[in-house]
Amino acid sequence: MKINLNSKFLSEWKYYEVARYVSSLERVIREKNKIIELKDIEEYSKKNNNIGIYTSVFAYNSTDLEKTTRLRAALF
Repeated sequence: MKINLNSKFLSEWKYYEVARYVSSLERVIREKNKIIELKDIEEYSKKNNNIGIYTSVFAYNSTDLEKTTRLRAALF
């Protein structure tokens, strides 16, 4: 998807998918339909005992999964 020139600034992409390690299942579980702001990751981490918190490589410019645009760095 082409990035709208009116929203080209990186500060627009401040939301991330998160996942956490669930010891009873012995695996990482992605929080479905949950995108949180970067500033809220520490709180999410504390809520889950600071163990095994992961973020997506994608950044989003909205929490609305139906309308958001994903941004990812190009890797070579």
